[in-house]
Amino acid sequence: MQSTCLVEGCEKPQRSRRLCRAHYMEHWKNGTLAQFAVKDFVAHPCIVDGCARPARRLHSGPCNMHYTRLRLRGDYGDAEPERLIGASIVERLEFRRSINPTTGCWEWLGCRVDGYGTIGVSDAVLQVHRVSYEEYVGPIPEGFHIDHLCRNRACFNPQHLEPVTQAENNRRAGLHKYKQFCIRGHELKDPNLYYRRNGTRACKACDRARNRNRARSVEDSRGGHV
Repeated sequence: MQSTCLVEGCEKPQRSRRLCRAHYMEHWKNGTLAQFAVKDFVAHPCIVDGCARPARRLHSGPCNMHYTRLRLRGDYGDAEPERLIGASIVERLEFRRSINPTTGCWEWLGCRVDGYGTIGVSDAVLQVHRVSYEEYVGPIPEGFHIDHLCRNRACFNPQHLEPVTQAENNRRAGLHKYKQFCIRGHELKDPNLYYRRNGTRACKACDRARNRNRARSVEDSRGGHV
């Protein structure tokens, strides 16, 4: 006889993790089945010491928060409160901050949209780098954008942020769209830059060196006679 769903009152057949398809999707989306009465089942807590949240999976493992932290930065970190009640915006920013020792970037460990961190402030969802600039530096001029000087969208280090006009932001984005140097360190700009027939950019210095090496190889293969 086929086993039925773990949820009390549900007689649908089990599909995965002792749940029917509908309740499995509910658990997958919300990370818990706390709103349902479950047959002879005790939810396991998060495996991180000091964390009382339910495990992301039914049987064991980290909670949703620690799973996300592990995926983003490679470790669970210390168990921390689920929310910073009454905390200032700066405290909330630093709560989900990971400092890159190489670049100095303050990388956001919370939710990201298109690479940019987001944070809820007064019932509004704002971009973290704009909130960071206003908190650590000052108001952003009306109509200005915040440019990442480090080119890291997840960074909210105020020293890596600069308010610029939309036109200037677009111009800088165009400059960084392409590589500034070839793989051998030659600068890719006139007079060293040219475009191939297929529209790709190429380095004249590298092409000259490649042609010299090719001619030398042909000469060597012919015994010194080209």
